Amino acid sequence: MRNHMETTTLKSPQIKKVHRFGGQPPRLDKSYQSGRFWLLPWGYTQTTVITGTLLLIGFLLEILSGSQGIIMASWPINLGLLIGFIGLLIILAVYSKKKALIASLASIPSAICFIGAVGVLSLIAGIIPQDLAVGGELVRKLGLNHIVSSWPFAFGIFLLLSNLGIATIRKLIPFQRQNIRFILNHAGLWIIIAAGAFGSSDMQRLIMFANEEEVVQRAYYDENKTVEMPFSVYLKDFKIEEFPPTLTFIDARTGEILFKKADPIVEVQPGSKVKLNGWRLEVLRFFPSASKIENIFEPSKIEGAAPAALIKAVNAQTEAVRTGWISCGSYSVQPVALELESALLVMTIPRPKKFQSEVILTTKDGIKRHAILEVNKPINIAGWKLYQISYDEKLGKWSKLSVIEAVRDPWLPVVYGGIFMLLTGTLYMLWEGTKVKGVNAS
Repeated sequence: MRNHMETTTLKSPQIKKVHRFGGQPPRLDKSYQSGRFWLLPWGYTQTTVITGTLLLIGFLLEILSGSQGIIMASWPINLGLLIGFIGLLIILAVYSKKKALIASLASIPSAICFIGAVGVLSLIAGIIPQDLAVGGELVRKLGLNHIVSSWPFAFGIFLLLSNLGIATIRKLIPFQRQNIRFILNHAGLWIIIAAGAFGSSDMQRLIMFANEEEVVQRAYYDENKTVEMPFSVYLKDFKIEEFPPTLTFIDARTGEILFKKADPIVEVQPGSKVKLNGWRLEVLRFFPSASKIENIFEPSKIEGAAPAALIKAVNAQTEAVRTGWISCGSYSVQPVALELESALLVMTIPRPKKFQSEVILTTKDGIKRHAILEVNKPINIAGWKLYQISYDEKLGKWSKLSVIEAVRDPWLPVVYGGIFMLLTGTLYMLWEGTKVKGVNAS
């Protein structure tokens, strides 16, 4: 009995060793010990080192390429590249069951590291203005002012898409019902990112300048290059609604605005009273649109008329009284200020509250459509989205020019498809959770 117990005790550790090392005894030589850091499967430390190294290589390529970044090929080459990439992921997913290296690429540690890398780069893009003319020498050399088209971002997206793609395909082959939620969520996210990356070069952003009572069919890009659009825009009317102007003081010598955080924002309205910068101010008269006649302002609706107000100012200490007209002026009316000792009381230029274009859109087929184009309310026409973005700011409310942005993204339906898959996966998860909860409750 004693011998039998000793035999069992000796064999048990041996069985564990054979199971862990695939039937081979552990190697304890020096070369094995020194290389154990890269033993597969890789964990968080190894994938972090690899991700960081690839990002450094990306920044190095950015410097060597003269900070030109990388531009994805346009249609139909980008579609071919996408199909080839999907084919590569299928091959890697099939071999991942035999190759631990490929399996590590699709592991959870890799997913977290790749998401973290893309997230950090996206955060940088949100902090540093994405403009080639912005930033110091180091920012420009590293491509931090055009992150989305930089080499490091391309590497990060490639790694993230590889991780998501291989993991999703492995759940598809063989297909099992319990993997539906995983497939929908991961495949949906993969489609959104892939469509954004491979379809970025197909997106078009053009500018159209429409004057009142004129038909426009050309759009501009790169300042002076034009494109003939598959529709025309007739600007029937352009309107601007403005907020009331405000009062403020400026230093008569330096021109510096004398405004403190505690000071109230005073809108110019008839009868308004306020204490500001040591003066009690009262708006005696206010005309939203006026013209200057000799030394006074009178209401006027002629083009170029400007807001004007008659102000009574009383010094809070000396009780000295000053009364006079002020106006922010316009392109045809000179601004007028009220001098109060060493400061000038001025009226600010009214901020636009709402501006819109009343347009008639006509397609090449002769189909006409009457529409109102407003900020954040785009109009769809012939596969394009039209956005109201600006006007002639020099003319202000008298502007007869409407600046319209035309945007076309043929990959947007693909992105919507990915979003739909994500929503479906979420709903499926909720449905499964409710079903399981109901079973447990019974």
